[in-house]
Amino acid sequence: MKINTIQPKTMIVSSKLPGADFVINQYSGCSYGCVYCYAEFTRKFTNHLKDEWGSYVDVKTEFEDILRKEIKTLNKKIGNKVIWKNNSILPDILMSSVSDPYQGIEAKYKVTRRILEIFIDENYLGKLSILTKGTLVTRDIDLFRKLNIQVGMTITSLGDEISRIFETNAPLSTDRLNALRKLNKADISTYVCISPLFPHFADDTDSLDKLFNEIKEAGTDYLFIEHINLPPKRMSLLIKKLANRVDEKMIDKFQNSQTIDHKARLVQTVDKLIKKYNFRVFGGGVLDHENAIDGTNFFVK
Repeated sequence: MKINTIQPKTMIVSSKLPGADFVINQYSGCSYGCVYCYAEFTRKFTNHLKDEWGSYVDVKTEFEDILRKEIKTLNKKIGNKVIWKNNSILPDILMSSVSDPYQGIEAKYKVTRRILEIFIDENYLGKLSILTKGTLVTRDIDLFRKLNIQVGMTITSLGDEISRIFETNAPLSTDRLNALRKLNKADISTYVCISPLFPHFADDTDSLDKLFNEIKEAGTDYLFIEHINLPPKRMSLLIKKLANRVDEKMIDKFQNSQTIDHKARLVQTVDKLIKKYNFRVFGGGVLDHENAIDGTNFFVK
């Protein structure tokens, strides 16, 4: 694993992602190396084109003064009642959009924890949200209690064998569910991100049902669900990596995963389970970047 330190020019960056006004990526690159990760595209912007995704992480340092200044600016806009997405005067900052705030090196560098401490010190008036696969997230429950924050855990399946194929170095899904239970027990607002929604669930409704059931049993009732979102070249690379690890039927499902018919069958299955378990779902449906009409119309309902 290559680990470098870099000095950022900015920390809070404007975002076009649905539900997020801004993002913070305190790390560039991700040690989890998930083979389906759309964030692999960032290699071209960070001088890592020759590095395999998952083989490097750049750690942002000496950012405190920058972050404090940016928080003060946001607080001033909140005081002036600037309207953000969803007609809210409280902007939402997401950590992180193209990395993971609680990947393994966070235990050493504690960048995420320091950022949270600065938000508390500066009395940030807006909202924060976190998205992670890292079980280290429970370490910061003491800080979450002092912030207007929602913590998201990405859980894509219950089959740890499947997790090992697609999410090479990430914590097991069973461990993520345990972390989710701890967060809910501590009364932290949580959500689960099912992204990507694996194509084989269209024909394996029992497994998807079990996933929804486990999430509900863990105490979370809010979901963010997204179809697999990869450009053709990246999808081809993913299928090549799967070639010797899964059967041909699974590969066929990935090859057909971008068709309208396939997505429609998946959405029908998801809708039934949402109603069965009484989940709330961000956007009211399954996020679909591939067929988005504009920057806001992302959802298949």
